[in-house]
Amino acid sequence: MIKKSSLLNISFILALLAVIGRGLLEIFVPKAMAYILQTLFWSAHIVVLLSILKFRKTRFFQISIITFLSFLMIMLISGLNTYLSSGFSSYWFYILSMGYFTGLMCLFGSFRCDDKLIGEIEWEKIFSGITFLLVIVAVLQQLGIISKLPGISWVSGMVRPSSLSGSYLHYPLIIVLLGFLLLEIYVHSNKKFHLFAAVVSFVGVFISMSRSGNMIMWLGFVFYALFGLLYLRGIKKSYLFLLGVLLISLAIMGLYLPSGDIFVSRILNAIKPDAVGNIQRIEHWRYGRDLWSNSNLLIGSHTGMITNVTRNLATDSTGISVVESGFLQQLVNFGLLGTIFYYGLFIILFFRIRPEYFWIRSAFLASIVQTFVYQSIEVFPFMVLLTFFPIVSDSLWLRERRE
Repeated sequence: MIKKSSLLNISFILALLAVIGRGLLEIFVPKAMAYILQTLFWSAHIVVLLSILKFRKTRFFQISIITFLSFLMIMLISGLNTYLSSGFSSYWFYILSMGYFTGLMCLFGSFRCDDKLIGEIEWEKIFSGITFLLVIVAVLQQLGIISKLPGISWVSGMVRPSSLSGSYLHYPLIIVLLGFLLLEIYVHSNKKFHLFAAVVSFVGVFISMSRSGNMIMWLGFVFYALFGLLYLRGIKKSYLFLLGVLLISLAIMGLYLPSGDIFVSRILNAIKPDAVGNIQRIEHWRYGRDLWSNSNLLIGSHTGMITNVTRNLATDSTGISVVESGFLQQLVNFGLLGTIFYYGLFIILFFRIRPEYFWIRSAFLASIVQTFVYQSIEVFPFMVLLTFFPIVSDSLWLRERRE
């Protein structure tokens, strides 16, 4: 008979592989089916957790439930309003997607795991293994050795890798979150291998030329330094780590490829309105602002019409567009009320992360800020990993109490 701890580890490994491996799945099944398989594997893992582990209500239980139910109500009203005003009937794809993500937020915001078994999940080995796998495949894509996996893009004649994720936009978001989780594990285990794995993930983010991934990475470092100053501990380690990552990044620029300056210019140009990609992004922002300001403001009137979810899953995606900002996307889809409830769940989840875990909190806060600039709130691996942060913090806390 399989031990419960082994079942937890196997379940998490399989679920995480499905979450980060959509590109691999797409070799065998259509894209829409790959999304469904991701959802099924992760949902099965959640069922395993709930059936094996003991959970207790948190102090956020009532506010989390109320916020979630309020968001559900606004979503349904917005969907109905969209259908009545425009006849658009595929709004439910986006409602189901957001309902799933916010359901996970509500679940892990309302309950904490006090079961010692959660401490037996081997996070460090799993996160390290997945990180090395993703980064190695990505580098091989950039070198032109692997070309079969879908989802790559090109910038300045160089490959923006997708690795196993199925998208050059998803890959850096995955590894940057894994990097911060590994850093937190390093702080509490003091094992250099975990630090090395974290550095590998951050170097992978940097050379992926992803502005969204780099924004989370650098904001996470800044927030960690601020937390260190605020709580008067961890200051030395935070600044030493920032210096180390900067030096490694400079070395990679010079050694990885002859055109190493492309990496720097790509990141620095993120703050220039007239840079490549930013002109279109700002136009999308203005489009989203105008759509919302010309609506009733409080509830959505374009539900499911401003999202890639509908474009990827619906048979009729005519008229579907994007606004390149998660915040604006929610305003247009669900109005001001829906956006407030949605980000309210994010805030609850942030405070559910145990306060002593600075790296995890820093990454979470940086990720929330990033959604105001980039459209990542519908990226499946990004969202499910974020919602799982409190569980990882519960596990690390229980380990320390046990030791």
